[in-house]
Amino acid sequence: MRDNRIVSVTPTSFSAIPNRVKSGPHTGLNTLRDEEGLARRLMADLSPKLQGRARVADSTPYNILSYAGRERANAKKVGLAASELSPAQRDLLWKMIELYSIDHFPSQLSAAQRGRLQSGDRQAVHFAWYAGNTPETAFGYRVIGDGFVIEMASVDAEAQHLHTIYHDLGNVLGRSG
Repeated sequence: MRDNRIVSVTPTSFSAIPNRVKSGPHTGLNTLRDEEGLARRLMADLSPKLQGRARVADSTPYNILSYAGRERANAKKVGLAASELSPAQRDLLWKMIELYSIDHFPSQLSAAQRGRLQSGDRQAVHFAWYAGNTPETAFGYRVIGDGFVIEMASVDAEAQHLHTIYHDLGNVLGRSG
């Protein structure tokens, strides 16, 4: 906040433990269902060749890489470029991006966030995957655009403890550039 106005929404982080509630009155609740599900769906939809290009490591980094103070340190585009995806796969990728960068914010911020996202090259966004893609096992991913980084990482082998981060690299903590 600056002068009673919201100037930055990032970094934004959502974490869950447990991600999937297995017993009790909330059995079946999946806290980060879309954040996990859209990415797993996209990875599963890729051909084996493209999966190999998207997968940057056979194991997870154990946590997000772009933690406080390292917002820009992991903005190098790695993995698979959106230009190599089918239109349906690009739609899935963009749903993930909007989920993190627009959907979780109040409506008065959505237009500004959408404008910032649209200013980059959509075809140059990269999708990077860590580990396998078996439900309820550790995994991680990164989505890197011209001005943003999105990450999700398992902090445990069963993907029950998940960390996420969204950085608008041009507006981290209200600082431009």
